[in-house]
Amino acid sequence: MLEDNTYKSYINKSHIDINFIQWFVGFTDAEGNFSIMNNKDYIRFRYIINLHIDDVEVLNIIKNNLEVGHVNLYSTHAAFVVYKYDELIYLLNIFDKLGLQTKKRFDYDKFRSVMLRKEFIGRKLNEDQKREIISIKNNMNKGISNEVWDSALDVNINQHWLIGFTEGDGTFGIKGLSPYYKVSQKYSEKTLFGIEKYINSLLKTPVKLTHALNKRTNVVCLYVSDIDILYYTIYPLFNNNMYSRKTIDFELWYMVLHCHKLGLHLTSEGREFIVFVSENNNKNRYTSVKDQNIWKENLSKIREMYKELLKMDPLLDINKGLTHTQLTLEHVHKNHNEKTIYLYDNNELVLDSPFKTYAEVNEILGLNKSGRTVYRKIDTNKLYKNRYLITSKPIIKDFN
Repeated sequence: MLEDNTYKSYINKSHIDINFIQWFVGFTDAEGNFSIMNNKDYIRFRYIINLHIDDVEVLNIIKNNLEVGHVNLYSTHAAFVVYKYDELIYLLNIFDKLGLQTKKRFDYDKFRSVMLRKEFIGRKLNEDQKREIISIKNNMNKGISNEVWDSALDVNINQHWLIGFTEGDGTFGIKGLSPYYKVSQKYSEKTLFGIEKYINSLLKTPVKLTHALNKRTNVVCLYVSDIDILYYTIYPLFNNNMYSRKTIDFELWYMVLHCHKLGLHLTSEGREFIVFVSENNNKNRYTSVKDQNIWKENLSKIREMYKELLKMDPLLDINKGLTHTQLTLEHVHKNHNEKTIYLYDNNELVLDSPFKTYAEVNEILGLNKSGRTVYRKIDTNKLYKNRYLITSKPIIKDFN
């Protein structure tokens, strides 16, 4: 068994950072798979992580740290595979000690229970044993009822488990020009409540986070969209602690978050930047995209645009002791009469443009005056109802 206060690699017995082990367990909860296979009359076991071929480096990091398994390359994906019995026992020691925190725990328990039965190991199976193994296999990777999951042991979330889990099943996204953090699980909302509890343990004042269920897929999502929580809690939690290529998405996400925190999202330059980032974040970075040069050029452009933005004076004073929402409302109220909003209907400027308030435009569009639709659509280059374009600057038409 693993020692209480240290973790060692399999071959050289060199010490492994406990943070990495916790990360690995979290990543397994998101991406790992335990399987039992029949090889003629014998039984075989396998632990595997399948990822896009571009993410092979994180699999090599896992293999090199644990010193078990193999990394296999295919045309579009890569796999970290462990099938040797003694190496699997080593992984079992890790999972037994730290514990999986999703419903994957139940598949692991079935996998483990068979592995530890000596009558199955290296011996020819009789017909009764074959039927038993088939029954166990048929009940793996199917999920369990919420009642069973709710009666299981409580989840125990820590920082590096959460980082690993997020790198598999999380998103650093942008919606409506605003950044958000999201983790998702199918049938495992208990895990998300555990994550919410952990995040709240880092806050001075606990908050209720948003849970959303997709009834069609039974996927539950936990969202964090409060700019202050994202900036002061989520960002430091993940910064410089990630292993996968999701670090690129995280970098771009932080640029947008930083712009919001400084109030630069209220400028036309800032909104233009965020639109461009949102068009490239969480996509286009894989080699399966036909023209990788376009992605590289866009990434370079994003970084340069960000540097230029930071040369602007912040519109919000983050040292004022107010929340981001309070600072934003204060700024908007102070500059209430300085807005200029152009509304185009099928490329034609709407009569009485430009307008001075969002409320005026909302009213023209048949919306609630206090709604945020215009605020979210302005300078995004995206049409509202496939006909209305909202900008802070007039469109210059090319008549050539």
